[in-house]
This record gives sequence, C-alpha cells and structure tokens, in this order.
Amino acid sequence: MDCTCYVCTSPRPLDASACTETLINLVVKLRELLPGSQTLISADGRAENVSDERWAAYQSKLRSVEGIGATVVRHQTWKHQANALRDVMQRCNTEFVFVCQDDLQLHIDALDIQNIRTGFQYAEVEHVRIHWYHRLRRFWRADKPGTPHPCAPFLKLTYFWSDRPHFARLSHYQRHVWPQIPRTAKRTMEQVISKVHRGPMCWIYLHRNRKGESHDACGTQPSFNIRDPVPYVQFWHWCALLACVAVAFCLLRRIARVAA
Repeated sequence: MDCTCYVCTSPRPLDASACTETLINLVVKLRELLPGSQTLISADGRAENVSDERWAAYQSKLRSVEGIGATVVRHQTWKHQANALRDVMQRCNTEFVFVCQDDLQLHIDALDIQNIRTGFQYAEVEHVRIHWYHRLRRFWRADKPGTPHPCAPFLKLTYFWSDRPHFARLSHYQRHVWPQIPRTAKRTMEQVISKVHRGPMCWIYLHRNRKGESHDACGTQPSFNIRDPVPYVQFWHWCALLACVAVAFCLLRRIARVAA
C-alpha cells in the first residue's frame, strides 16, 4: 500500500512514562503493518502553558522514536494539530495517508490492512476510519447511517468526518480537508470538518478483533491544547445528565414524604 503514516503529538502529562512507551509501540506497529512506508511524527511547538519540565519530557519522548525508523518534524511555534499536520503533509507524494495521534494502541493486523486496501478500490471510498468498537453504536452520530458498502460490507457509511485513526486518499485531504481549515485555526481537523462534511466519502472499518482500538493508551489526561478549552458535549450526554437529575429529584421527594 503506497502510504505515508502521520502521527500527531504535543506535550502530554505522561510523556515521561506511559506516553513514551505508547509512541514507541505505535511506530513499531506501523512499521510491521506497512513495511516500506515512512512514518512522520508531527511534533507541535511549545505553547505558553507548557513548563520547562514537561517540555524536557516531551523532547525526550521525541528522541526515543528517532532511532527506530520514524522521522520527527519539529515545529518551531505552536500551531495545533490541524495546521501542524498540514505543513508536514505538504511534502507527501504517496497515494494514501494514515493519520493518528500519539496515544493510539493499534490492534489491526495484515488481513485488516488487506481489507482496507480492497475498500479503496472503489472511487467513493476516500476516508476509512478504524473503529474503536467491534460494532456500530445505534445512537452515536459519528456512526450514522452505518449503511454497508455494497461491494465491501466491512465498510460502513458515515456522514461524520473524524480525525480518529484513519486511512485516506491524499487527494481527499487536498480537496476536502485543507481548503476548509483557516491558516489561523487552532483546532483539530475534526472540529472543523465534522460541521461541514456531507456526502458518501467517509467510511468506518469494523475490524475482526473484538478488543477494539485504544485511543487513550497513554492515560486519560489530554494533551495540551489539542482540544478547545470548552469541551464538546453531545446531545445524548445532556439527556443522560438530565435523566440522572430527574431520578435524584424523585428519590429526594420520596424520602421527604417518608420522613414526614
């Protein structure tokens, strides 16, 4: 598969321990899955809130993968994930790209890669997200509509553009991603593209390993400045919160009546 791998990274609280191990394992896994492919680490620059200690741990993490087949591209300024990746990808000359963040633990194997390669034989398949579950979730907007591809049923249609681990045609990024993202944006690709994407270009790959992918393999603490300060909360999260409040209110009323 004519593919270049891109791993986005920035300083993380666990860089001195779990995050370094995770990044090393990811680079090794990509080399195993895609022999001959180049792996580029898009290393974001230093933001104002990163301490000297954390910056030193981050630099140590980057040095740990330079000797095992990865090329680290260090940005001199803080650009955030989208524009940092755009600058690195400008030099890409392969037909396909694989994009992920540094906290990924991959469980797919060579047969999964073969299935994904088969899916890309069809012109309408431009973006294939590796699903982190072995089945679709009914009420999750990122999984809808979930219609199987007529010739590659292991691919499910989605109208949600995600920057979770994915393969894509380089032309997809050139036509549909980078033109949508302002040069001044301090955002992830998903935060912009998921709001404007329409059409049957993106697909979900349900791999055979029921274990699923881990997208927080180096801990649940987020990376610095990867997401906006205000968290994104989906509609169903609010529904669940309101339901809990309603149940608590009913219980308190019943307790009050019993006490009276």
